[in-house]
Amino acid sequence: MNLHSINQLLHMQLPGASLSLQELPACKPLVLYLLQGGFDDSQLDQATIERISDDPPYWIFCWASGHALAGKILRGEIDVRKKTVVDFGAGSGVVAIAAALAGAEVMTCEIDPVGNHLIALNAAANHVQIRQFSSLNDIPQPIDLILAADVLYEKKNLQFLDLFLRHAPDVIVAD
Repeated sequence: MNLHSINQLLHMQLPGASLSLQELPACKPLVLYLLQGGFDDSQLDQATIERISDDPPYWIFCWASGHALAGKILRGEIDVRKKTVVDFGAGSGVVAIAAALAGAEVMTCEIDPVGNHLIALNAAANHVQIRQFSSLNDIPQPIDLILAADVLYEKKNLQFLDLFLRHAPDVIVAD
């Protein structure tokens, strides 16, 4: 799926919305395809708001905790060099891409199929390789570190913490 196809799907969910390649000031030189600035959500009707509430396109944003975690990785405050790293709930892929740029072997774990296509586009825009999976159980090799940002927004998601520790000796959660 290419950017045009993703934008068409996004436009069906959010009329007038589109993705554009953007720099992240705290994460240079990383760039991401994100919701284009100036999108006016005040014009959304109630039916659209309810529809996106049921199935939000998380991947159109670079959420704050992911942005902060990616910045720490790129500044060397979190050393991922030569580690096998998984970005769980990868969204736009910002944390995974930062880890790859910092020298890690990176995999993502993302359940949203469109999000996975966007992660692939974002990885290509940053000239990094990332392997993608939809479940931690599908990852065929030992994991050194799981990174998870902005995934504990619901109480039921706290179960992920035990899951992480079953799959990796080290876990960093930013939320």
